[in-house]
Amino acid sequence: MNIAFVAPSPKPFARGGAERLWSSLAGWVGELTPHQVELIKLPVDERTQLDLMAGYEAFAGLDLSHFDAVVTGKYPAWMVRHRRHIVYMLHPLRGLYDYYPPSATTRCDPRGPCGDLSLLLRNRRRQRASLEEIFVRYRALAADGLDGYDAALVGPLTRELVHFFDGIALSPDHAWRHYAISRTVAERPGYFPVGGEPGLIYPPTSLEGLSTGGDDSFLPVSRLDVPKRVDLLIRAFRRVKADIPFLIAGSGGEERRLRALAADDERIRFLGAVGDRELRDLYRDALAVPFAPVAEDFGLVALEAMRSGKPVVTAEDSGGPCELVVPDETGLVTPATAEALASAMQRLVDDRTAARELGERAEKSVRHVSWPRAIERLLDGLEVGGARTPGRIALEAGVADGGGDGAGPADGVEVEDRGGARKKAPEVDGGLGPERRSGDSAAGRGARGEGRKIVVATTFPIYPPQHGGAIRVFELYRQLAGGGGVEVVCLDQPQAEPSRLTVADGLIETRVPRSEAHQAEENKIATRVGGIPIGDIAATELWPLTPAYRAALARAAEGASALVACHPYPLPVIQQVLVDQELWYEAQDVEIDLKERLLHGVAGARELLDGVETIEASCCELAARILVCTREDGQRLAQRYDFDPAALQVVPNGVNCAEVEYVGPRLRRRKIEKIRAHDATSPPRLWRHPDRLTTLFLGSWHGPNLDAVEALLRLAPTCPEMDFIIAGSVGLPFAGRVFPENVKVLGIVSDEVKRELLAVCDLALNPVVWGSGSNLKVLEYGAAGIPVLSTPFGLRGIDLEPGLDAFVAPVSAFGDALCDLRMRPDLRAKAARRARRSVESRYDWRRIAERLMS
Repeated sequence: MNIAFVAPSPKPFARGGAERLWSSLAGWVGELTPHQVELIKLPVDERTQLDLMAGYEAFAGLDLSHFDAVVTGKYPAWMVRHRRHIVYMLHPLRGLYDYYPPSATTRCDPRGPCGDLSLLLRNRRRQRASLEEIFVRYRALAADGLDGYDAALVGPLTRELVHFFDGIALSPDHAWRHYAISRTVAERPGYFPVGGEPGLIYPPTSLEGLSTGGDDSFLPVSRLDVPKRVDLLIRAFRRVKADIPFLIAGSGGEERRLRALAADDERIRFLGAVGDRELRDLYRDALAVPFAPVAEDFGLVALEAMRSGKPVVTAEDSGGPCELVVPDETGLVTPATAEALASAMQRLVDDRTAARELGERAEKSVRHVSWPRAIERLLDGLEVGGARTPGRIALEAGVADGGGDGAGPADGVEVEDRGGARKKAPEVDGGLGPERRSGDSAAGRGARGEGRKIVVATTFPIYPPQHGGAIRVFELYRQLAGGGGVEVVCLDQPQAEPSRLTVADGLIETRVPRSEAHQAEENKIATRVGGIPIGDIAATELWPLTPAYRAALARAAEGASALVACHPYPLPVIQQVLVDQELWYEAQDVEIDLKERLLHGVAGARELLDGVETIEASCCELAARILVCTREDGQRLAQRYDFDPAALQVVPNGVNCAEVEYVGPRLRRRKIEKIRAHDATSPPRLWRHPDRLTTLFLGSWHGPNLDAVEALLRLAPTCPEMDFIIAGSVGLPFAGRVFPENVKVLGIVSDEVKRELLAVCDLALNPVVWGSGSNLKVLEYGAAGIPVLSTPFGLRGIDLEPGLDAFVAPVSAFGDALCDLRMRPDLRAKAARRARRSVESRYDWRRIAERLMS
């Protein structure tokens, strides 16, 4: 496709954050996708009303019909007309929105020379057909001579015109899709029209090669303008008692006043505008980056500092930076006073070890903000060669990978398709893409089995990972996909297209659709057992009906050192291609136990169960390595089958902590307070009441989870002062049921809704009492900072200390435990912090892979 990125070129020219964003965005789209890209800029002078209106008219008249899509992000560029117009908003003209004087009139005097035009704007507001007429009327007025308030850049006529033009440009009829660079921008009143609810994509930095080093200085990086509040930072630093430089990088109209304010403090130095190389070095050797603008749109400085492993000191009213910085976890957030900011800086000077720890966590927390992810989200739904751009940008035939959500939903919570649908809650990028390019999971490279190619056979696709088994395969084997690489050969639905795609650095997913004959036989078997899904079991006998799978597996196995049977069912076809490779059995659970529970009492199921037992026994007998999720699963397999116990290796389920947003107790309280302060339009209000203990259960349509929901439906009426939220496909079988008043069953949710739930609920529940393997949901709860109440069985295979890292009780005692925890928020907060540390140190997929290959 041909895509135009359209932006104003400021006159007089100054290269700021917007200019860096557009040039980088266009460049990365050209590098990572097959699209042809053009960056189109028109000069715009904002110093007078007449010049600003000329800019609006120039963009409105721009013919870009020879492009397949257009992306804009700022006034007046978004006046372009195109059927595929994507708005990625930085901000409108804030002086006529947020900063318009509260006491000033917002409309022209109806008796003055602008009265008729003002009336026309109000009567025909947001009607595209009136654009040309408005421009003609305005030019006529300007030619007659506007003066005083009518000609003021910040005045009622300019405000009415700009709001009118922006209303047309941003209307859902004019803009195909809306995104914002931050939640701060997305939630500002009046920025987006009704029906234009924005998705959210954090813009990555174009400053490459960021790294951490010394701790030699405080480094404010900013334009020296009034809204950046560098004067506040200077007043704060003057109170800090330490011999440490305060290096101000940037230039601007406030420089003379700021130099005078800092004149008698020799520690404060003004560096002026600095180049990228010098800025990287300054970030590298800073102790911290104080950055406390007022109501910043996003705050690229904060992102760059955190990517450099440096804590950011910011203020509660700084807007965008507060979305990145988790107080006392990845940086410091204080009231916007010199005293509070000084205290924060003094704290970092006095405890540099703590400052480094904040910086390390900060760096991990923003790894998901990357160009491949941002581009995939921004361009999702466009078409290449007549087909919709896939969620995975990478096609082996020459397209660089942009990936999908590497973290995946927890324990099989499916996410809905985001292709172009408008959402009521902002769609957070959160990181749609596992690709890291040159630095992907760098810390795990030494543990990935360098030089060893591994091939994994599965009966299901793994990307994007939408259930527990797919999450495990995707996360574990992408960590092992170092020098030798990993290829996963998957059986897919018959209507799917065959594909071979790079889904992460070194990780290839090959999909082979079932043949029509294969699917027909599978349907016959399912009919005999009452329609219960048995595609994995049936594959044991039906592999010959899909010969393309064997061919794909044989090709992938060339040069491989190990072939992995993920679940036992691919073993027959693996044996056909196995030469001298090592056979591994990826026993995600004890299959015979699960299938006996699933098919208990079902007529005609015995033959199937005998087949499961036979194939599972063969895997255990033949495999050089048997990878189990829990010690209990290993013991259970050893009880049922005869094999060498030395082959067993516990490889627990994990979570990618770098890609799970951690919301610590303080930030969680702030988010809940925000719900209390807002009306019903605040997105989180859709799923929790700010004054009631709100619990959360996430799960897929899976037997153990279904029984857990039944337990919660029995429990809820005994706890009327609490709310119970159930999310994921586990809720689908309960459609039509009458639920207690304090139960909300959301069904399948988007990844953004799931993130919001994990951020604003008080307690996660895991009332699971049977099953195999371990519960991925518990690990994601811990990584996200939400305390957990689980059954003892629900924590099997997960080393969280009861009473400290997690709360444990039998289902029969959940009511009493909830009543106790409801009154003890400090205990919940302490457990949440401990759980995050425990999960990060023991169950991060990178660490799990390191132990596997050690």
